[in-house]
Amino acid sequence: MLGQGSWDLAGVRNFAFLIAYCYSTDDDLIVFLDDDILLTSSVYGGHFIEIDGASVIRQLLSSTPPGRLVASGTEYFGRFDGSILDHLRLLFDDLSNGCLLGLWEAESRVQTTARLQQVSLFPSTLPTRLALPGVSILKHGPGISGALLATTPAALFSHPLPRCYNEDWIWLSLLGRPGAAIRRVDPKALHAAPPQPPIESRFVAYQNTGEVVYRAVRGVMNDAPSRCNALEWCENAISVDHFLWAADALVREIQSLLQTGAKIDSSLNGTGPLSGEPHLCASVRRAIRRIQRCGQEALESVEAMDHAALHRWFRKYLRRVPVWRRLLQESREVLLTNARGY
Repeated sequence: MLGQGSWDLAGVRNFAFLIAYCYSTDDDLIVFLDDDILLTSSVYGGHFIEIDGASVIRQLLSSTPPGRLVASGTEYFGRFDGSILDHLRLLFDDLSNGCLLGLWEAESRVQTTARLQQVSLFPSTLPTRLALPGVSILKHGPGISGALLATTPAALFSHPLPRCYNEDWIWLSLLGRPGAAIRRVDPKALHAAPPQPPIESRFVAYQNTGEVVYRAVRGVMNDAPSRCNALEWCENAISVDHFLWAADALVREIQSLLQTGAKIDSSLNGTGPLSGEPHLCASVRRAIRRIQRCGQEALESVEAMDHAALHRWFRKYLRRVPVWRRLLQESREVLLTNARGY
């Protein structure tokens, strides 16, 4: 049943790709919009964020020519679109770069205290970073995502989404290069994500596997000639070494996270900005140590990855592209045949 059992986000997106292809013609523009993406002004995270949805749609229309292997999207205000480890890295950056000093400033004390109280709830919830107007947008991934995506039937026909985390970024990477096949418009949408459910180590490990796959594919595509067929290039060039390199890079980032967390924990020793808030200080230190345990489990899972098995799995995905194309073609033909009967 849809949404149950072995269904995951990539599977649901592939199902949406199939339905969209069947009900479209080759000159149509197809727009996918997740239910937590808003194209209207709204209050999110205590901030009023102004959004010009009409401009977003107009520019998506103009940047996505029909019949081409192309996809367009935008950046987001609201919740930063990243993994659990991405948000934890940003949190530790804040704590180690002066966030705590806000407790000594009357104007920022309430906001800083609220963020620290959110931190203290980990892993029941995730202390997330917001992207707000007037603040530099954090750059991550290809610059757009599947949450708001304008594309063509030709692009949907090209290849399916892999069944892993970062499925949309991998799909985009196999479509072509940023600026050519992948296009980002200037007006921004609002990512009004609901609160993160409790953090589980198995979900962090799931995200890390998809992160390694995306980085391996990105590494391959960084070396691709400018006018090559991205899918064919990746199929011919990707190797176990790309997955090994990607995992090693992620290991180094997690190790850096752990080192930063240890420094923050040791700095909260009864002195400094939190010295007058003993209960808050104690709860924040306990949360930091829980984050440290989460990071250590993530590190061990990445170090234990079978790079050869991951490479074989990804090559199997690439080999099944013709099966995907037959499915789309035959499904559209059946739909048209049935429609003619009415």
